[in-house]
Amino acid sequence: MEQKQNIPTEMPGPDEHADQTEQPTKLDPMEALDPNNQPKNPKNKIKIFWMIVIIVLLLLLVLGVVFYFVLSDRDGTAGIFGSKDKSEEQTQEQQTEQTEEATKVDLSQYDGKVLKITSDKDNIEGKVWLTYDSEDDSLKAQFHALLTADLPVNGTCGGSVEGATGCQDMIRHEYAQKTISQKNSSNSFGVFLYPVLCNKTKQLDKSEWDTKFEIYGAKACGIDTHSQEKTSTFLIWGQIYYDSYEKILGLYDVTVYDSSQYWIETTKTKPEGLADDPEGSRTFELESEKSIVPENKVSDYVMEFKE
Repeated sequence: MEQKQNIPTEMPGPDEHADQTEQPTKLDPMEALDPNNQPKNPKNKIKIFWMIVIIVLLLLLVLGVVFYFVLSDRDGTAGIFGSKDKSEEQTQEQQTEQTEEATKVDLSQYDGKVLKITSDKDNIEGKVWLTYDSEDDSLKAQFHALLTADLPVNGTCGGSVEGATGCQDMIRHEYAQKTISQKNSSNSFGVFLYPVLCNKTKQLDKSEWDTKFEIYGAKACGIDTHSQEKTSTFLIWGQIYYDSYEKILGLYDVTVYDSSQYWIETTKTKPEGLADDPEGSRTFELESEKSIVPENKVSDYVMEFKE
């Protein structure tokens, strides 16, 4: 019988084993899309971590620099890159002043201008005279208007029988008035509300401004100062200063206040006043402006200054 010889199979060499071990395992294309099946490299994770740390530190550094310059410029004199040059600031201020001067209106052109005073209820009528003040570069508005209102006799002439003759031209209508611009409350004037006893439709000229009380008062009208004279016409008057012509035009609130309890005796401080009042032995003065407080309000009206 023929014996079969076992031919030894050739064994792979050590190099061949190494090649088989290092050869990467082939993945299915669909499996390669799964991150869990991809080979992991710890060194890449470390690199990414340090990159993130460096980026965060850089951001913090930049934010710190920005906040430093912003917070250190609270007075507005420094920019992001340092303080402004003073010469640059002066130049900007000069340019601003020149621009303002170029656009500034010459108020002197309104000197002598006369405005009208009216009201929607037709119970106020008058005039406004404008005068330019060169020292303050402003306009003075002297206003005069006749108010038709049913204000009762409320006077006390100081609350004394002896001082009753001291009423004289007031004839016991003791009220104050305050005129306030609706555009700007700082443009206002408070004064005694003068009763008009005659010439009740007369509108004054500017030349008569200083004699207005003589034109409307008891003596000019030939009225007995001891009587309880009643009138429904009163003089709204005053003067207000403005820094622009436009501020003068517009609506004004006129509020009337009861001043009858604001008399003070001046017999000792002004004895010379007795010479003007020989029938009385005491003199009194009405502090009407002090009565301009909310609790003394009687009525209010609206008038308009217009061209």
